[in-house]
Amino acid sequence: MLTRSVHLEYGAAGVQVYGFAPGVVDTGMQGEIRASGMNEVSQIPRAALALADQPARAIAWLCGPQAAGLAGQELDVREPGLRASAGAVTLE
Repeated sequence: MLTRSVHLEYGAAGVQVYGFAPGVVDTGMQGEIRASGMNEVSQIPRAALALADQPARAIAWLCGPQAAGLAGQELDVREPGLRASAGAVTLE
């Protein structure tokens, strides 16, 4: 709701607001979580994690004018349509 509210309040001023879910990304922190075995996320195999460039590409794409129609929405990098539009590799 915060994403939508900020979009409604500041969108006319040119501010584009998105809620962005990057998915589980292969980072050093995820390596520590996997090593700890502390929760369900720790059980995800490294091969199943997104590479850091995938959400980064989507975020860069969201910064351009081509994504304006999605402003005010919650977006998930795992959604195939967003990935295709942003030029991110399709997840298996």
